[in-house]
Amino acid sequence: MKTTIYTLAATLAFFASACSAEDKALVLSENFEDIANSEFFANAEFRGEVISEATGKDAIGGKGTSLVLDTTKDNSQWPCAITFPKNNFEPSCAYEITFDYKVLQGNRDGSVQNFILIDAKLNGKNIRVTTQTFGEKVGEVGKITCIGRIPGKASGAKASITSSKGSKIAIDNLKIRRFETPPESEWMFEPDAFVGMRFLPTDANFMDYNQPFAKMSKEQFFPFIDKYGQFKHKEWKNKIHSDEELIKQKEEEAKFNSKHPPLKNRDEFFGLIDDEHKYEATGKFRVQKIDGKWFFITPKGNLFWSLGIDSVGNYPGTPITDRENYFEDISDKKYVGTGWWGKFFYDRKHQNYNFGRRNADKKYGCNADDVYGKVAAERMGAWGLNTYGAWTNKAVLQNQIVPYAFITNSVKPTKLESKEELNAYWIPFPDYFDPQFEIQTKSNISKSAAFIDSPYCVGVFVDNELPWQAKDYLTARAVLTCGPKQFSKIAFKDMLVKKYGDIAKLNKAWESNYASWKDMLTKDDFIPKSQEGLADMLAFERKLYEHYYTICRDAVKACSKDTLYFGCRLAWTNATCGIVASEICDVVSYNLYRNNVDGYALPEGSQDKPIIIGEYHFGNQDRGVFGGGLRPRKTMDEKVKSYEIYTISALNNPNVVGAHWFEWFDEATSSRSDGENYSIGFVDICDTPSYEMAKAARKISKNMYNLRLNSKGAQEVNKEKTTVY
Repeated sequence: MKTTIYTLAATLAFFASACSAEDKALVLSENFEDIANSEFFANAEFRGEVISEATGKDAIGGKGTSLVLDTTKDNSQWPCAITFPKNNFEPSCAYEITFDYKVLQGNRDGSVQNFILIDAKLNGKNIRVTTQTFGEKVGEVGKITCIGRIPGKASGAKASITSSKGSKIAIDNLKIRRFETPPESEWMFEPDAFVGMRFLPTDANFMDYNQPFAKMSKEQFFPFIDKYGQFKHKEWKNKIHSDEELIKQKEEEAKFNSKHPPLKNRDEFFGLIDDEHKYEATGKFRVQKIDGKWFFITPKGNLFWSLGIDSVGNYPGTPITDRENYFEDISDKKYVGTGWWGKFFYDRKHQNYNFGRRNADKKYGCNADDVYGKVAAERMGAWGLNTYGAWTNKAVLQNQIVPYAFITNSVKPTKLESKEELNAYWIPFPDYFDPQFEIQTKSNISKSAAFIDSPYCVGVFVDNELPWQAKDYLTARAVLTCGPKQFSKIAFKDMLVKKYGDIAKLNKAWESNYASWKDMLTKDDFIPKSQEGLADMLAFERKLYEHYYTICRDAVKACSKDTLYFGCRLAWTNATCGIVASEICDVVSYNLYRNNVDGYALPEGSQDKPIIIGEYHFGNQDRGVFGGGLRPRKTMDEKVKSYEIYTISALNNPNVVGAHWFEWFDEATSSRSDGENYSIGFVDICDTPSYEMAKAARKISKNMYNLRLNSKGAQEVNKEKTTVY
C-alpha cells in the first residue's frame, strides 16, 4: 500500500489549489510502511552511506517500519543524508516540515548533532532559509518541526537532513505542509532586508505569524529597536517600557535576593566547609584528585567546583553604522563608541551604541562601573554561582569578593603566509616561532600581574579558540608551503637538520629531491607522503604546540608561580594539541557546545589532568532576541532544562572541575559587531535578571557537592524539582 498522499512530483500542480487555502495544506505525508514502493524516493536525493529500513526496537515507536539515514562513514564535517524535493519548493510560500526521529548512533567523536535545513539560490548566491537542530543524544526520540519561508525571487529551494560529522538516525511520519504568510511581510524574507545580524525576526523559532509585526510593512517595522535596545514590536515578561520600570526592577531584585541569601557552609572563596573534606591550605587555588574525581581546592583548603559565568559586567552594545534607521533613540552620544572588530559584516571601523551601559547608568543613577561589582557579587551569592569567567569587566574583578578565572592573550606579531588554506575562524594562523612572540607575550601578560597573583584568581586562560586545525598534518603542510623567511618553516628545517644532519638522508626518508637545506626552505610545493615524512610532520606539529603552550605558561608563572595555568580555550582542535596541553597546562580548557558532557575526557595518550569548560550555553527565542545561540531552544523553559541537564552532566564527570556559562548579558537584538544576536544571558540588555535561570543555578549549586561526592546528590536535586538526566 502506497502511503504518499501527494507525491513531490505532483506538488507543483497541487500548489495552485493550495495557495488560496487559509489553513496549512498537506503537500506530502509518508510513513515509510511500504518503502519498496514509496514514491517518496523518486523525489529525493540520498547521499548517505546506507539507506535502509528500521524495524523492531530501531523503528520509531518500536513497531512498523522507519527509514534509516546513515552518514557515520562520511568523513566530511557536515555530511548530508538526504535532500528533497527534486522539483523544489515554491517561492513566496512557507513550508512546515515535521517528522519523528530516533538517534541510533553518534559520530566518530561520540557526540551527536543533527539538522534539518532549507536552502535556496537568490541572485546567483546560496542562501540559508532556515535551520533547526534535533537529535543530540544517542537513543533520543522526538518530533522535529522546521518552518521556512522561501523568498519571492529565490529558486532551487530544497530541504536537507544533515549532521555534524555524521550520524545514524531513523525517521518516520514525514509531513510537509504549505501555508501562506501575510503579503505585507514579503519584504522581511528578502536577503537584503536586514544587515549585520545572524538571526532575523523571520527565524522560525522567533517568527509568530499571529504577532502584529508579522504583518508590518517596512515603514511600520522600522525602527524596530526601542530606546532601551529591546525589540519594539513584541511583549514579554519583565520588558521595560519606562525609566520608572527600569529603576523599579532594583526593588524586585532586592526582594528576590532577600529570599535567597548566600548558601551556608561556604568559605570566603565559596568553597565547601566540611570537616570530612579538609585539605592542605596553600593560600592559592590548586587542583587535587579525590576518590577518582578532580576538584579545585580553595586557598583555605576546602573543596571547590567552579560553577561560573563569563563576561560579567560587559555591557552589550551594537553597531549603528549604515543602519541608523533600526533604532528609536541613539541621541545620547556619550554611549557611542568606535568598533574595530567584527568577523563578518562589520569587518571594518564602525560606530557602536552601548544600550546596556546606558540602561545600567540610568538604573543605578551613576556610572554603573562604580557599583556594578557589588551588584554582581550579590547576584552571584543569591544565584549560587561562584566564579566570574573570562572577559569579566575589570571594574567587577577589582572588588576581590568572588573567585574568578582570568583571561589574557598572547601577542601574535606575524602570521603564516602559506599556499595551503587553513581553518582560521577568528584570526589567521600565527607564526609562533617568530622571536617576538615570546617577548611580546611575556610583556603583555605581565600587565595583568596583580589580577593573576590574587588569591581570588582560580586560574588563567591565555587565548580563546585559536585556529588549531581539526586534523593532524594540516598545519605542517601549510608550513612546508610557506616562503623561506617564515619563522616556522625555519624551525621545521632546524628540527630536520638536527635529526638527519645531511640533506641526502632527508631525501631518502621523505622521497624528496632537495638540493640542499636552503633548497628545502625555498621550495613551497612539496609535501612528503612517506611514513617517515608523515612522522616528521606530526613531530613538528607537536613541537609547535609545545613551543606555544610553554611560552604562555611561563609568562603566567612569571607573574605568580603558584597560579594555575588553564591554557588556550580549545574549540576546534585535534588530539595531538590536546595531548600536549595536558602535559603543560595545570588544567586543560575546552569550550564545549553540546547537549551534555557525559563521559567527556582528554584524548587517549594524555596525562591525567582536569578539564575546565570555558563556554557553553543554550538560548531561548520566545522573548525579544531573535537568536538562540549555538544551541538554540524555543522557550525559556527549554533553556532552563537544557542548562540543568548539561551542568549536572559536568558535575557527574570526574574529569571536569568547572563549567562557565557564556554569558552574563543577552547579546543585543540588533547584534554585536560580528553579527551574533543570541538570547543566552542570565541578564537581559536592561540588566533585568532571568529569575528562571537564577533559580536553576541556585538549586544545582546548593546540592552540587553532594552530587559530585556521592550518588545521593542526584536524589537531593530531584527533590528540589531540578531536572536530572
